[in-house]
Amino acid sequence: MTCRRLRRSAALGLTLAAFAAPTALAQSGQDLRSADAQDAAYALEHGVGQDLRSPDSQDRAAGTFDPPAVTVVRVPEPAQAAASGRDWVDVAIGAGFGLVLGALGVAGAYAGTSTRRSVTSRTA
Repeated sequence: MTCRRLRRSAALGLTLAAFAAPTALAQSGQDLRSADAQDAAYALEHGVGQDLRSPDSQDRAAGTFDPPAVTVVRVPEPAQAAASGRDWVDVAIGAGFGLVLGALGVAGAYAGTSTRRSVTSRTA
């Protein structure tokens, strides 16, 4: 087989394959769209739509709306604070917390600034 004849045979075979492939795909009946696209197309074709109203609005439109019974709840007045207005236990806890944080800050600053001195030999 000559090179020219081989090229013609290959070109003919590729041409036939190019024409046969789309028809084979069309005959398979497979829907290549995504599931969401298939659902959207089905809803569009069959007139199935999503009702975006709230459930209460849907009930009102259907005529089955039954409003809930209202119950009034009375809340008692809050208790009055102590006459001095200051709780000294809370003040002591806050001051202790502040002192601990300050001590940690000083310790961290001291640890960050320490330097090492190298030992050098002196010759006379």
